[in-house]
Amino acid sequence: MKSKAMPLVIADMGSFYAGGRSLEVSDQPVKSIDIAPSLQQFQYDPNGTYAVEGCYVQYFIPEVILGEPCLLIHGGGLTGVCWETTPDGREGWVNQLLRAGRPVYVADMMERGRAGWVSLDGVWDGPALLRNEQEAWWLFRFGAAANYQARKPFEGQRFPVESLPCFMKQSVPRWTNNVDKAYLAFEQALARIGRCTIMTHSSGSVYGYRLAFDHPEQVSALISLEASTFPQDCPADLSGQVYLEVVGDFIDEVVLWQDVDKRIRQWSSQLAKAGANAEYWRLADHALKGHSHMLMMDKGNEQVLELLLNWLKAQGVP
Repeated sequence: MKSKAMPLVIADMGSFYAGGRSLEVSDQPVKSIDIAPSLQQFQYDPNGTYAVEGCYVQYFIPEVILGEPCLLIHGGGLTGVCWETTPDGREGWVNQLLRAGRPVYVADMMERGRAGWVSLDGVWDGPALLRNEQEAWWLFRFGAAANYQARKPFEGQRFPVESLPCFMKQSVPRWTNNVDKAYLAFEQALARIGRCTIMTHSSGSVYGYRLAFDHPEQVSALISLEASTFPQDCPADLSGQVYLEVVGDFIDEVVLWQDVDKRIRQWSSQLAKAGANAEYWRLADHALKGHSHMLMMDKGNEQVLELLLNWLKAQGVP
């Protein structure tokens, strides 16, 4: 991977929306609202046509291309910003992938970030959920739940816990029943991007698996980081497909993650039985100890990415 001291030269950058549908709203009352001091008693009419349920994708193309594109899909309650930088201001995987000569496509899932969410009642099932700092502390394995108040992390923890408040600003509302809708948008994004390597995180991994299952000709490899959600079924024949399941450290410190890790290992075995080139990694077994659930943000994130890119080369993935 190129040194950070090397200039980062971008040949092209931009963004696009993919998927979604038109929503027609009718029979709703017109309301008089105050938008601003200069626009009091504005007549707001909620009836009409809305564009909803599309995903947002921002892309960056390096001047010198040395590998195929990477599509980055974030996890639950987060957006594509998790790949862009770290809470303490270090370089994120977007820049590091560009320095490695790979075009990068960073997605904001339908209902998240710049994809926007629907504020109209009754369009999506259930209330929106927003993660609090206490839950993130133990769920993302920064430290034991009992040590949250003292902000005492696990020994050897690589996540920059001193920047936890900054990290929590990335937390956004999420809905739990929009998986199929979100997948349709990602499917349209993949059609536009073309053949690529997909990297997913946490609950976003379900989309990577489904894309690889449904469109194997467009997915060279899938790297799932800390996968927490899986498709209902695994195809019987995955010959020629390439999968890597990656988990960080401190798995045995959190009961929930002991169960999730067991499922990840079982899923990886299921992929292999279907004929895929499927591997399961604990980073600690590869001399990279101390990584949290947010391993793309941890101190030493560049070492993790370099390990993954070297693995792709070893599998013959351009």
